[in-house]
Amino acid sequence: MYTHNFIISLLVLLLPLTTNTMSMNVSVRRSSTVKSCTSLSIGLFDAHNHIHLSLPGGIPAPTLISSNNPRPSKESHPSKPASHTEESPFPPIISIPADVKIQSQDHAKNIRHLFHQSQMKPSSPSNNKSLLSQVRGYEGDKVNKVKVVGMALMSTQPRDYPFIHQIAESLEQINEKICDTKIRNEEQVQDTNSIEVIRCFGVHPWFLKEANMDFPLGSGDPSKCTDISPQDEGSAQKGSDAEMIMSNSNSSFGWFLHLQHYLSTHPNTCVGEIGLDGVRFDIIDGEKVLACPMDIQVMAFEAQLHLAADLDKCVSIHVVKAWGEFITSLKKVLTERLKRRKEQRNRWKQYKATTGKTLLDEKEILVLPPRMYFHAFGGNEAILKQLDAIVKDHSSIYFGFAPIVNFRKKSMNEKKMNSILQKIGIDRLVLESDLEDYICVESELLFGADFIAKALGIDTNDVIEQTMDNAKRLYNI
Repeated sequence: MYTHNFIISLLVLLLPLTTNTMSMNVSVRRSSTVKSCTSLSIGLFDAHNHIHLSLPGGIPAPTLISSNNPRPSKESHPSKPASHTEESPFPPIISIPADVKIQSQDHAKNIRHLFHQSQMKPSSPSNNKSLLSQVRGYEGDKVNKVKVVGMALMSTQPRDYPFIHQIAESLEQINEKICDTKIRNEEQVQDTNSIEVIRCFGVHPWFLKEANMDFPLGSGDPSKCTDISPQDEGSAQKGSDAEMIMSNSNSSFGWFLHLQHYLSTHPNTCVGEIGLDGVRFDIIDGEKVLACPMDIQVMAFEAQLHLAADLDKCVSIHVVKAWGEFITSLKKVLTERLKRRKEQRNRWKQYKATTGKTLLDEKEILVLPPRMYFHAFGGNEAILKQLDAIVKDHSSIYFGFAPIVNFRKKSMNEKKMNSILQKIGIDRLVLESDLEDYICVESELLFGADFIAKALGIDTNDVIEQTMDNAKRLYNI
């Protein structure tokens, strides 16, 4: 009896300590889990779209800040130029009118609202869309849990840059508010309402003419896409980063340093959309001619590929009916940069032999961009083998297939398409919509996931999860 009373008394004394310890453990668990609201939940990742172009009223012609006004530095924000310096190699930036800025912010809110308010429900066979509800492994409430959780906003020319930045910034601010609310409420669930946005800046071969007209340089005729100075490197300051990059490309474009500025002002950007195109034609004097001569396209592409490697950025590449020129250009850039890296390594050896010290503050030159993404891939198996052989040990390559370009064409050979997808494999595929209209993005991504799943003989659930993992590697998320 005495023993029994003693045990009860001991438990009464220990109970407050036990309760406090449990409370501390709960507190620790909360503090370690609320941070999950900043992570990316499993869902659809659109690796390539142009939904900024569906901005109401379209993208206006650029309003350049006068050269007498402040110019941006590497550290400056695109919309907040730094103090003016005459020596600055960076060009004037594009300003956004106040009303258009508000439109961009509203556009971002509409995008997020659609992506997370629309629920994917079973579709009837008559609407000709392969949604998750029609695929193995997706039944009932699972259908409603798959949403667009990330995307890469792909520019076409400098006119797009400030709007891509503004839309991305607006979405990021919404994400931060959601995360802050969850932390305040000590919620322990992963956030499924945030949208990861990758800013992509480049000059598409279709829009070289517009870019050269907006940023004139040299004595060429911008209306004919020839406003460049092939041997003119004088526009870059001696000894500057700009000079190094300009010398890599051996060409001068008026928009080049502007592009470099936007790529440098955010830590996680992509160079895109860039590439070569052999099917975009204009009618001049009754004759059908390429919208931009192929030799000029090649110069612009090589300049941007060098820039991506110098800045350690991934690239999104467009190639249509120009694979021969592309392969030649890619090999040329690789050869030039391998030579530069060899010279760099020899300089390091010489320095160590002379001083006995090692150069620790100089990063080794990349011979190609670290990751290359072939959007709406239209190459055959022979091209695929060539690409793998060229970039081996130098870069990781990924492939996207836009349903509107690749899977819905009447001329598509399904057997050949399935074979290409199988040769590439699920580990190198990403989903993409390549759309301007954000309203259709979700259904296009699902159509693409369904097509790939059937071609590879796997579940669409696995396609969505693996392609998202691939997109995270591609864009370094």
